[in-house]
Amino acid sequence: DGLTFGSGVVRSIHVEKPREQDIVQITMSAVAGISLQLDVTSSHGILVIGSNSEWFSKDADELKSKQDRLFAMHRKAPLSEASYPEVKAVVTTVMSSSVVQVELEDPALAMLVQLTEGIF
Repeated sequence: DGLTFGSGVVRSIHVEKPREQDIVQITMSAVAGISLQLDVTSSHGILVIGSNSEWFSKDADELKSKQDRLFAMHRKAPLSEASYPEVKAVVTTVMSSSVVQVELEDPALAMLVQLTEGIF
């Protein structure tokens, strides 16, 4: 599927003070019977699989419901059972929020985030 898993080095972590900003709530189809939702800033890069099965980054506010698919896996399942949940809804709201920015040494790397118990 074109993804390679390994480890990377975190260059820095920065926690911003709370401020008004666009937050995108992304709802995805269920994985292993668990509903998935992710809240990120509108400019947050999200790894999306294209129609040609190639991965690319798209800003969260550019995601299209019923068109884009993301990557998800359960930590106790083999990687071969990873799935590509469909984006069901994308809702942008303005709210006061503190953002955590993680910078990796290699900007070509992506980071998996745990969405709910055992689902990344």
